[in-house]
Amino acid sequence: MYSPRAPRLKHKITGREKPGDKPKRRSAQSRFILEIGNRAISVLRTKQISEANRTARFRELLQTGFDLDYIGRFVLGRHWRAASDPQRTAYLDLFAQYVVKTYASRLQGYSGQSFVIVSERVAGIKDIVVRTRIGRPGGGAAINADWRVRKYHDSYRIIDVMVAGISMVVTQRQEFDAVIRRVGINGLIDELRSRAGNHATATANG
Repeated sequence: MYSPRAPRLKHKITGREKPGDKPKRRSAQSRFILEIGNRAISVLRTKQISEANRTARFRELLQTGFDLDYIGRFVLGRHWRAASDPQRTAYLDLFAQYVVKTYASRLQGYSGQSFVIVSERVAGIKDIVVRTRIGRPGGGAAINADWRVRKYHDSYRIIDVMVAGISMVVTQRQEFDAVIRRVGINGLIDELRSRAGNHATATANG
């Protein structure tokens, strides 16, 4: 069965670095991922907060840690060019809500014992892929995840997460493309609204 994997790198490497090279020293990107991971585990371990508060904290973490606008546009693919401005605005807002709810739900009840940086490698001109190992309670098998981090001036944002070589953004792109082929962009917006738990009936017209 075909497994969606991360896209091939299209950018050329400048200077002496080559694709797959390890930076000489631990990068700021790795420190950024370590901070994000530890903050997420802290939220999960805190039992004295309501689910609404926990979701709000996840939303803040994802909005500061992920480039949700970039990911949202990439996931929509060629359909982004066909979408009207109101459709784009509605889609990006609902996509961010959907991502927050999805990850909050998946991580519900998890209280990881550890979050460590394993390695890092150069990926393109702007990016570094940071590999982490997430320990699981009760001695379960650890989870290895690759975080693709892009530098924006003096800040960093995650633009993809890969587990077992499977890219989150590529998988989501294929799913959304199938939905749009079936019900169109407005249909996707309505489906995201339902998944995000936002049951307002207004649909973006384009």
